[in-house]
This record gives sequence, C-alpha cells and structure tokens, in this order.
Amino acid sequence: MERRTFIKNTAATSALVTLSGVSLSSFTGKRVNGISELKWTTASERNNDYFVVQRGKDAKSFSNLSNKINTKAINGNSTSALSYSYDDVSPFNGH
Repeated sequence: MERRTFIKNTAATSALVTLSGVSLSSFTGKRVNGISELKWTTASERNNDYFVVQRGKDAKSFSNLSNKINTKAINGNSTSALSYSYDDVSPFNGH
C-alpha cells in the first residue's frame, strides 16, 4: 500500500498534514531572495513512500506544488532523523 505525506504551504502559514506512520520533529519555512525555503525533519517513518508539497491561499483548498519527494528511509522505514527540503520558486505574495 502506497503511503505519502502531504506538506501544505499557505500564504499566511505553513503546516504539515501527515498520514499515519510519519513523526515530524521540525518544520520551517522562510523566504530568501523571493523563494520560500521549506525544510522538515522526521524523527521516524513507517511505511512511507514519499512526500508531496501542496499550497493554497485559503487553508481549505490545496494543489500539488511538488512532484513526489521520495523518502530517504530504507524501504520506507526509519527510526533515525531524516531531513528534507523543497524550494517554492514562485510563492504567494505575503509569504
């Protein structure tokens, strides 16, 4: 069964919505030279295949921003910290 985690980025705030099996230890987003740099670290992953970054302006409707970002966990499982990142090169105004 394919499991994925969706990372949602809104104009006002960034939030992580997870499916079961991923424990998040940190998530940050900051704007650098007009790009939103998103970074997150998982404390553990269980049966995770990939992440997808999504964004929306109203925190209700979201669309995919990234393609699949494959897990770094071997066979989708890890009990070690794993770090990921994604750059939104065309962020909404206000973020």
